[in-house]
Amino acid sequence: MNPIFNEYIKFLNDTSKTKVNDLKEGYFWLDKSIIKGFDKNGDIHKFYRIKIDDDLSVDILKPKTGYDNINEVDLVSWNDLIEMNKQHLLDIENASLQLIKEKMNKFSGYTSIIPISMGKDSMIVTHLVRSLYPETKAVFNNTSLDVAETYTMAKRLPNCEIMNPDKGFYQYVEQDHMIPTRFARFCCRIFKVGVMVEKLDHNHPYLMWMGMRNEESATRSDYEDEWINSLEWGDTCWQGILPIRKWSEMDVWLYTFWR
Repeated sequence: MNPIFNEYIKFLNDTSKTKVNDLKEGYFWLDKSIIKGFDKNGDIHKFYRIKIDDDLSVDILKPKTGYDNINEVDLVSWNDLIEMNKQHLLDIENASLQLIKEKMNKFSGYTSIIPISMGKDSMIVTHLVRSLYPETKAVFNNTSLDVAETYTMAKRLPNCEIMNPDKGFYQYVEQDHMIPTRFARFCCRIFKVGVMVEKLDHNHPYLMWMGMRNEESATRSDYEDEWINSLEWGDTCWQGILPIRKWSEMDVWLYTFWR
């Protein structure tokens, strides 16, 4: 579930024959192509469904059943949702901070590193870890496919090392004649993790603070607080810690807006 900002509202109005002038930033969410909102009881209401056709044209649909009119619902804003969930946000924040303290003590001989993509999950982990240990180093793996704003963030983030691959994604595809598919994937192994694995000392104990969450996929649903990426890290003595693995997508967004 993603919050709907003005840029996305403009995109919908620019690309679809149906205008959504009743949408405004600060109230609505996009969840699996459905535009939703919350009322004062915390109940979710569906308003529109976004359909992308084969020719990439955009249709904004309003099915006759199961969908409400926006003007008939007493919507709450993102800030209202934060207030409604304030105690929960405090609880998960405190639980994550306590976990970070415990693991830092347990692995006291390790060097802490935050692998960061500049996405919301790794940014929250960075915020939490550095609220306790401000000097913790971040590492940004340049996939060569990120948008300009991501690189701007990486350059502005204090104590963040940018690790660059020997060649970019399109160079790799052209020279190695390899195009990734969902059955033959290499992007993370080579660009998101591979450069860091290549550059860091395999014999040095690193403690990796990571933003993966159980809710993200079936594969990650059984991850514990301590996790080792044995497939991609290889023969190393590194240890991963997942401080926000129990957080939901909504937790992440509300906490981001709040903090």
